[in-house]
Amino acid sequence: VAITPAPASCPGESAVHFWHHQALQQSSGMDVLGGIHWHLWIAYTVAWLLIYLCVIQGIRTSGKVVYVTATLPYVALVAFFARAITLPNAATGVRFFVEPNFADLLNYEVWIRAVTQIFYSLGVGFGSLIAFASYGNRHSNF
Repeated sequence: VAITPAPASCPGESAVHFWHHQALQQSSGMDVLGGIHWHLWIAYTVAWLLIYLCVIQGIRTSGKVVYVTATLPYVALVAFFARAITLPNAATGVRFFVEPNFADLLNYEVWIRAVTQIFYSLGVGFGSLIAFASYGNRHSNF
C-alpha cells in the first residue's frame, strides 16, 4: 500500500497569502491607501472596453460573443486541471475532494458559506440577464 506523505505545511496558507498580499493588496489600515495599481487599472479598462464593444452593436453581435464566452471557460478549466495535476501533493488535494466528510454537513458554517457562494454566483450574471432580457419582445412569453 503506497502512502502519500502529508504536506509539511497547510496548502491553503500560500493561497491566503497570495489573496491578501497580491490580489487584494491590502494595506496596514484604512489611512494607508497605497496608490493606484496600474496593472489592475489597465486590466479593468481593457475588460470594460471589450464589454462595451460587444454590447454597443446590440443583440446582433451577442451571438458571436457567445461562441467565445461559452467555450473559453472549458478551455481554461482543462488548462487549470492539467497544471494542477502536475503540482506536488496533487493526489492529496484530489483525495480531499473525493472523500466526503459527512460530519461537516451538520456544521452551520458550511451552509452559510454555501448560501454566500450562491449569492456571489447569482450576482455576477444578474446584470447581463437583465440587459439581454431588455432585448426581448414585450409580448413574448419567456
